[in-house]
Amino acid sequence: MAARATFLASASRVRMGGLPSERTGNANLASVIANLQIKLDTPVITAAQLAKLTDAAHYIAEIANMTAPNNQPYVGVSAFAHKGGLHVAAMMKRDDSYQHIDPALVGNEKRVLVSELSGQRNITAKLAEQGIDIALSPVEARAILETVKAQEA
Repeated sequence: MAARATFLASASRVRMGGLPSERTGNANLASVIANLQIKLDTPVITAAQLAKLTDAAHYIAEIANMTAPNNQPYVGVSAFAHKGGLHVAAMMKRDDSYQHIDPALVGNEKRVLVSELSGQRNITAKLAEQGIDIALSPVEARAILETVKAQEA
């Protein structure tokens, strides 16, 4: 990984990349930091600083008057979004079944979406995510899901 070699060679200048319209081969520094720190176990910043990575990336995008890509690795709004029924059902049992890291490590969070690909667990997970404490029977959850799917069509 070129970014790791650059870091290990003690690069003195870096810039936060990864914003739309970047076509010059600049590395997305948010992804580089997260990969070095989490995946390659190479200390770059403190854990407290890493936990602010998402906020920092969004702040930089705002300063640059640009929209941060929703699908940006680690720090995008949709980086840890799940809408498939099977994925959500598995994640309700074990978060790491479809997430490569804990989103909180980089200051992000898991999101559950409800769509045409959803299952009943998406409904119950979305209610819990919104702080709504209602115990739905499988029949009630299925009815809500069918209504959502009909409105999506």
